[in-house]
Amino acid sequence: MLINYILTHKDFTWPETKGIQIALADHEVKTNIPLEVVNNEFDNRVYGELYAWVYIYSQMKNDEDLFALHHYRRQLTNVYDGKVNVAQAMRWNNSIAQQTAYFHSPTVVNLLAKVLKPEDFAVLNGNIFYPYNMFVVNRPVLKMWLDFVLPCIYGIQKEINAKTYDEVRSFVKSDKSFTAKAENKNSSLDYQSRLFAFILERLNTIFWCKARGPIFPCSVKLLEENQTT
Repeated sequence: MLINYILTHKDFTWPETKGIQIALADHEVKTNIPLEVVNNEFDNRVYGELYAWVYIYSQMKNDEDLFALHHYRRQLTNVYDGKVNVAQAMRWNNSIAQQTAYFHSPTVVNLLAKVLKPEDFAVLNGNIFYPYNMFVVNRPVLKMWLDFVLPCIYGIQKEINAKTYDEVRSFVKSDKSFTAKAENKNSSLDYQSRLFAFILERLNTIFWCKARGPIFPCSVKLLEENQTT
């Protein structure tokens, strides 16, 4: 069985998807599919998809069912039935570490270096990037993913002494490199305060780059008009 969760923070209409469809939010929203309102230790505004994946794991009752995470404006498509699927990787012109330092802050790169093993951090010197933290997995694979990303997230929380939305926002505001202006960079405080969601994408990239089992690439359909990412 395939259970699709769609992460949102606003009203939306979802196109028909194979399998069960459930909207997931931390407050009431209007949608055309069943909605589950959930709050946990990972504030959606800061942690994004980690908020969803921790909840989804708690709902997994066996090792056979597959769970997919979509976004209210991004839909996984061309999914291989019965397989672990990951949003199609991107190949950048520069390294993941360089891109992270430029579009977010060198601080993020330094924090990742502190919590990662050297062989894991080395993946960020490559240019293969798995975006969006969106994929289709079963319970054993998601457990491995969480076992990898959560210690890193907790380690960075400790390093910056920030966990809640207000604490993370204050940390980002205090480090001027996050909001420094640069060409094509979104320097707004609101955007950069999604710090742990961006960190999660880097951890997600490392995990899938080093994955031992077979993974299948699926497409990402952008659902909003004029949307580019």
